[in-house]
Amino acid sequence: GERSTSVDVWYPSRASDAAAHLYGWDSWGFYGGALQDTPPDCSEPRPVMVHSHGNNSIRWEMFWLSEYAATHGWIVVAADHLGNTFVDDVADYATLIAQRPVEVRAAYDWLLAQVQREDHPLHGCVDPDSGYVVSGYSFCGYTAYVTGGATTAMGLEGLADERVTAVVTYAPWDAQTLVEGTADIQVPVMSLGGDRDATVGTD
Repeated sequence: GERSTSVDVWYPSRASDAAAHLYGWDSWGFYGGALQDTPPDCSEPRPVMVHSHGNNSIRWEMFWLSEYAATHGWIVVAADHLGNTFVDDVADYATLIAQRPVEVRAAYDWLLAQVQREDHPLHGCVDPDSGYVVSGYSFCGYTAYVTGGATTAMGLEGLADERVTAVVTYAPWDAQTLVEGTADIQVPVMSLGGDRDATVGTD
């Protein structure tokens, strides 16, 4: 059946008099540079990035990147991965490696459904034929690679989204399933990692 999750959207705006957006909850949180519910600047179609968060993390883990991209004309969408946030870590590994790329695609589908509504603030902001960049941190480096066309060693099929135009990963983990599968990606890829990263390494 259908399931729901929380989604954040960052977008360019010319407004500057709105309240700051709270990341977190009333009991714990912080403010970045984003403003809450400002009117979007849809004077032209905007490029889209869908960000996938790391293991046991949350959709706004890299809020600073999303804010920066929005100030440079991008729309960024990030959804919580069901069963794998730091407040909801219940899904097993096999479920996650199959589920995460599907959830990235669903986040983009959700955005397209919103912008097609004439009464939606983001109406006119996205060209549905332009596709999107998928980005991912750590475990979601795997997610981004697979959504962008990488194949896995576990025989999983149908996880790639042909609408992906580029892949960006940060300290990406291969989830021990990609082997040589990244060679199957047919779009540009930028991967960022640290020489001193002892957790996921740089292989």
